[in-house]
Amino acid sequence: MSYLLNYILWLPVLGIIAILFTPKGKDQLVRYISLATTGLTFVLTLVLYSGFDQTVAGMQEQFSIKVPWIEQFNIFYSLGIDGISLPMILLTGLLFFICVLSSWTITKSVKAYFALMLMLQSSVFGVFMAMDFFLFYVCLLYTSDAADEEASVDL
Repeated sequence: MSYLLNYILWLPVLGIIAILFTPKGKDQLVRYISLATTGLTFVLTLVLYSGFDQTVAGMQEQFSIKVPWIEQFNIFYSLGIDGISLPMILLTGLLFFICVLSSWTITKSVKAYFALMLMLQSSVFGVFMAMDFFLFYVCLLYTSDAADEEASVDL
């Protein structure tokens, strides 16, 4: 079940790639790609929630990933969830799905807006799932960058 964490984290990145390859002027397609991406991500967070054993305290082994990333500095690509991060992940999935629906009427810079929204979603998921401080910092940095760029998009 640990694959769910990777899917939840990286699915918005795949949505960004799909948006970037969408031809110019296909704003409705960009909206639908964003809606499908956030909707599928939210469904995956529900699957994650349903598989979480709430009787076990602390980290759950079935929902953890630890792969060496930068071995010279003992840095790992390490993801995991516990009882505190799980509701945050679930609410993040719901929130971004609602955000895409509420942003449906945006007409300027549609591609940039929705690509940055998906970048923000992925980085927020990374903040809640990161079990390595370096990975946490990278995700936190991307969260602030995506939020700054999204706020500066000319609407």
